[in-house]
Amino acid sequence: ITGQNIDIAWLGSTTWTIVVVAAIHGWKWMGLSMLIFLAGLKTIDSDVIEAAAIDGANRRQTFWRIKFPLLAPAFTFNVATSLLGSMNGFDIVQATTQGGPGSTTEIINLFIWRTFGQGLYSQSTTMSLVLFIMVMIIAVPLIWYLRRREDPMTSATYGAAPKTNDSVMVNKPSKVHGIIHGILVVIVMAVLLGIPFWLLVVTAGKTQAEAIVPNMSLPSKWHLLENFKTVLVDGKMISAFFGSIVVTVPSVFLALLFGSMASWILARRTTKTLAVVYALGISGLILPPAVVTVMMLLKIIGLSGTAVGMVGVYIGIYMSTVIFFVTGFIRTIPISLEEAARVDGAKPMRIFFTIILPLLGPTLATATILVTLYIWNDVFYSLFILSGKMDLLPLNLYNVASAGLYLNNWHLIFAYIILMSAP
Repeated sequence: ITGQNIDIAWLGSTTWTIVVVAAIHGWKWMGLSMLIFLAGLKTIDSDVIEAAAIDGANRRQTFWRIKFPLLAPAFTFNVATSLLGSMNGFDIVQATTQGGPGSTTEIINLFIWRTFGQGLYSQSTTMSLVLFIMVMIIAVPLIWYLRRREDPMTSATYGAAPKTNDSVMVNKPSKVHGIIHGILVVIVMAVLLGIPFWLLVVTAGKTQAEAIVPNMSLPSKWHLLENFKTVLVDGKMISAFFGSIVVTVPSVFLALLFGSMASWILARRTTKTLAVVYALGISGLILPPAVVTVMMLLKIIGLSGTAVGMVGVYIGIYMSTVIFFVTGFIRTIPISLEEAARVDGAKPMRIFFTIILPLLGPTLATATILVTLYIWNDVFYSLFILSGKMDLLPLNLYNVASAGLYLNNWHLIFAYIILMSAP
């Protein structure tokens, strides 16, 4: 804007590095939050929106008085997962700064990882316990407060008595407002999503000399296919792809199946015993990664470094995410549907698979994407549990980038990321 070049070492400045890392974390969770809010919007009964329009509500009133209260479960999930995910983060800091410069981005998970790598297992376990206590102090009151907001907000929206008007007028949205809204959405998406993806693609199409300092300029000559070929061969992507498939598919399927069944029971029964069970069920969101304990357990039962052991770990970790995510949406399903089915003689399993599961379609679709992305892109757990005995796409990317094969070869790293993200 001023006509002057601005040269800031974004990842080498003690002032700006922590800001950049925080911005990367925010960008990481933005897309997942959008998916979850979209799933919440799809579960809102269209009759409620139509009734609000008949009563003369405009778009702003419909959103704040109807949609926003009914998005309480999605809001709870987004706040909890983004906060806890950032507190338990490891991969972004390790990949960008490794705790530097001058320990300005040092986080406790990174310190635990380094301590574990030195063979100090008891110390790293103690640090995990300290992290657990810190996360519990923040997470438990927050989740308790957000969960308390859900039922009153939902009941207030559905239970509000409709207005009775002598003359009914439907408040139709203005076409001009709709066009302006659409343009603003496109601009925001272009800035937040389009620019990073553009940088990814153009850098992957450059030579090493052109990509040494990543920028948004086009390559002098496209080498995208050549870079793809290089990473497919040197990065062992074929075997890593099938390894990721073997681990991801059963993990996602079983976590969604068991998690949604447990969510149905936990959402419908409000006894103190099941409240404790629910707290245990979502503890995977709060607990820090106890990799030392998990590794010892897998070695004892003979599943260390195997796909079966990795699948079991992922199911145990991400079933908590499914329970926490799905339970809130099941509470928005009218219980009268289940009561009618019981009157007709339907058993619990039939009620779940013929009534509850179909109504959870948008929610489970979002949960599938969510859990798949978690597992497909995971480095932390696979790095410790597999210990190099099995190839996975993100693990291979981390290994080759750290080993120096792709050191400063940003064009190959970005090409690897594109191919890894394509499935």
